[in-house]
Amino acid sequence: VKAVDTIDGVDVYSDTTFTKDGCTYNEGMNHLDGKCALRFSRERKIYDSGDRHRGQNQQAVITAIVNRLMNPKYLIRYTRL
Repeated sequence: VKAVDTIDGVDVYSDTTFTKDGCTYNEGMNHLDGKCALRFSRERKIYDSGDRHRGQNQQAVITAIVNRLMNPKYLIRYTRL
């Protein structure tokens, strides 16, 4: 949560619209703070494929973090990460 917040959030794609624990995810691209990124990567119950889809969402969040860190603006914050 702190790492994602340090890089000002991440952009991930959701293939469905849902709300979970105060976080709303719309079908398409979503900009998520650390709390909502964690909830997105843990969700499995709304999907027919359950844990498999959760794994895909976890990969999407990790990829979004790596992509964000490619920007020098965030790379210089490495000591906070």
